[in-house]
Amino acid sequence: MDQKTILIILCVVVLWAVLFGVFMVFGKKRNQKAKGFYADHQDKAILHLYGTKIKIDGKYLSEFPHTTGENLQKVVALTPVSHTIEAVFQSTENRGLKTRNVKTENIHFEITLEAGHSYYAGLYFYSEEERKNHSKDEVDTCILEIPLSLTGEGISTAYIRVCQEH
Repeated sequence: MDQKTILIILCVVVLWAVLFGVFMVFGKKRNQKAKGFYADHQDKAILHLYGTKIKIDGKYLSEFPHTTGENLQKVVALTPVSHTIEAVFQSTENRGLKTRNVKTENIHFEITLEAGHSYYAGLYFYSEEERKNHSKDEVDTCILEIPLSLTGEGISTAYIRVCQEH
């Protein structure tokens, strides 16, 4: 190899190392922020929403205490009562060599949350029953499952599920 090639490789390695360090610091700060968020809202229900265009009880997400979670989901602290959630959910499924991105229309549903518990809501390609049958681990408690019919994606069914974490 000539000197120019070695210099290019060295620059790429140094750039990668610097960016890796920067992103590690950002990830650590986000995790600390999330832990502080949970500690500050122990008297509320914590809901992880894997969606966009989120409204809760007709109000925008910005009107509620919220943060971004580890997987870039929206994490919101809610009072322990019944809430109406409105959102567009999306997910990706890999089938063989094909990747399918699925996005719902605006979905509305009502859920009742309990203080001190953590919940998550998202789009899944398998039902709660299928999840229980295929999981060897203890599964979270599903409090709502909405079956969806999909067209044109090669995927015939999907589900919006809201589950309480154990």
